[in-house]
Amino acid sequence: MGFAGSGVEIASVAGDVPVPATPPITPKLPPREWLKENLFSNKFNTALTIASAAVLLAIARGLLAFIFHPERQWHATATNLRLSMTQAYPADQYTRVWVSVAVIMTLVGLSMAVWRAGQAVALDALGRKLLSYGAILALLVLAFPAGAAGVFLGRHAGGDAVLAPHASGGEKCHILPLTQH
Repeated sequence: MGFAGSGVEIASVAGDVPVPATPPITPKLPPREWLKENLFSNKFNTALTIASAAVLLAIARGLLAFIFHPERQWHATATNLRLSMTQAYPADQYTRVWVSVAVIMTLVGLSMAVWRAGQAVALDALGRKLLSYGAILALLVLAFPAGAAGVFLGRHAGGDAVLAPHASGGEKCHILPLTQH
């Protein structure tokens, strides 16, 4: 009896049919032979490869022409980037957005780690990583509360403020600073 990969076939018996323990080894082909075997093996595959390449080149050419056309004014996108990302969401509540993004990215990363093809993730290691990422996220949220986010984003809170009723007597209120700058 030999080991897997030692040239000796190890087989298990399922009924009367022997089943090999390892998959057969496929030879590596040079690029030119791989192209010939996979993309140009017959007339139909050749025509399909050429048609697909033409469509992909037309899409790429159109996209690049759109992006680099002289009439495009991309500086407007850079100027309104905050508006593009958060629309009319209040600026003092951006911490909520970033916490949500962090949670989603953590879950996506963990899903990719768990579902990675051909590799198993030990549950104890996964638990330690989840606990450490959660602890780091909780410490960041506690260390930088929502009110302090404005300081890091370049906004000045302007001191204490008080709610004052609107002049029309309606339900609207104004936020007035207690100190003038």
